[in-house]
Amino acid sequence: MLESDELARLYDLEYDDWDEDGAFWRNFAARTDGPIVELGCGTARALAPLAQQGYSVIGIDSSQAMLNRAAERFAAYDVSTEKFQLLHQQMEAAAVPVQARLVFSALNAFAHLATTLQQTQALAAAHRLLHPEGLLILDLFNPLTQEYDVRDRMVTLRNVLADPRTGAPIQQFEVWEVDRETQVVRTTYLYDHLQNDSSIRRVVSEFPVRYSYRYEMEARLAQSNFAVENVFGGYEADPFTGIEEKMIFVARPQR
Repeated sequence: MLESDELARLYDLEYDDWDEDGAFWRNFAARTDGPIVELGCGTARALAPLAQQGYSVIGIDSSQAMLNRAAERFAAYDVSTEKFQLLHQQMEAAAVPVQARLVFSALNAFAHLATTLQQTQALAAAHRLLHPEGLLILDLFNPLTQEYDVRDRMVTLRNVLADPRTGAPIQQFEVWEVDRETQVVRTTYLYDHLQNDSSIRRVVSEFPVRYSYRYEMEARLAQSNFAVENVFGGYEADPFTGIEEKMIFVARPQR
């Protein structure tokens, strides 16, 4: 996962203003009322606004660099330190001092667990974290809509960002290496920074993404003692039909 301060900054540069899921998380926060735990919180893009609304939140991430930026975000949002905790933990070994009413993983963070064992361990951890009447929500991409055969080992331009310090463009390229057997996409981001002397400085980020199909994930949730309440195809909470880019699972713990 992303570890360096620079990669955490680049992550924020790409996602800082992205808020397509904001209303979705606010609605479920209101339904469950907290405490709220986010697995793979990154820089707290989704979590900090919930704390700003008054919910007690805990963010868990394996990258200390991301958590450092998350702390800065909470401070910028003027959130009292009593309202949030940031824990440097692996998702599959998550442990918190409270029973959460809502545990969620936003924007494919759960998919960064590259093996079925890691995913099963993370679900077991989420089960331990949850109040008996709580909810687990996993926001994943739908593999049926991904161009794995077309894009395997192809370099594609993902984004053009602007360096906030200099205004210079940063071209973000993406490379997928698809392993159909393990359902793991080895993803590489190449960030090319244009320098004042017209040279290019490249920053590289590599990480795995394991894709899961709907009924595969439903079976894994059931094996982990969760009952699936809904599967949505997007943040408007429309039913999943198989053609949507998103696949969002809402599940309850079973005892």
